[in-house]
Parts: sequence; structure tokens; C-alpha cells
Amino acid sequence: MILMTTCSLLHNPVVCGDKQHGSLFRMLFLGSQGPAAAAQVNNIESPVEYFFLFFTTEVLAKVVLETNRYVGQFHSVTPPTPAVD
Repeated sequence: MILMTTCSLLHNPVVCGDKQHGSLFRMLFLGSQGPAAAAQVNNIESPVEYFFLFFTTEVLAKVVLETNRYVGQFHSVTPPTPAVD
């Protein structure tokens, strides 16, 4: 059974949770929606340009750094397997 209450700050229903699904909270989003600036795509047929609208080079650099860190940790505890020709 899910218990419904009202949040005193937002005056909207809040799901407090149940034993089956744990603690769930639904709150009203008060921020602005959509992009903050106009997107500029030079080649509308390029999927890469659309990709870079969402993922900056800083985000990709972080993904590469963490992936390399994971591989280093993995190889430090896992013996290498012989190469098959």
C-alpha cells in the first residue's frame, strides 16, 4: 500500500513509499525546461554533431579517464589471458 500525503511547501501529492518499492518521493519540478541556448548544427545529416550537443569534450574526457582507470584496476587483479592466433 502506498501512502499519499501533501507536501506543505509545494502543495502537491507526494508518494511516501511502501514495503515493496522502498522510499519513493515525487516532487514538482520548478526549473526551466528545454535547452538554455539555441543549438547550432552545421551538417544536419551528421549524427556526431547531434551527439556533441549533449556530450561535451569534457564529459568524454571524463568517460575515457574513468574507463582507463577501470581497465587498470581490472588488469591489476585479473591475470592476462593468452592471445589466440
